Amino acid sequence: MNPSNGVPDLLALRLPRGLSHVTSRLMTLRDIEILLDFRQQIFLTLPKEFRFTDPDCEDVSRAELDWAHTYLGHHGVTMGVFHQSTLIAYAC
Repeated sequence: MNPSNGVPDLLALRLPRGLSHVTSRLMTLRDIEILLDFRQQIFLTLPKEFRFTDPDCEDVSRAELDWAHTYLGHHGVTMGVFHQSTLIAYAC
């Protein structure tokens, strides 16, 4: 556990050699905008029947902020995979 921020120390994600051009790191609340933008790009490509929430009927932005605070906050752990500075994958 990192005493300065209370975030658990994690071993580096071991990626195959073929992915040596990408990096991985633990994401924090400082990454909230990057992660929510990434999720929005993915969800907007899904057919409506696969979406958990309907943007026309629900406050999706509030639900997304709640989600992010759960998985990026003190008790959440989210790993991001980046190509240069662009998020290309994440796991919670």
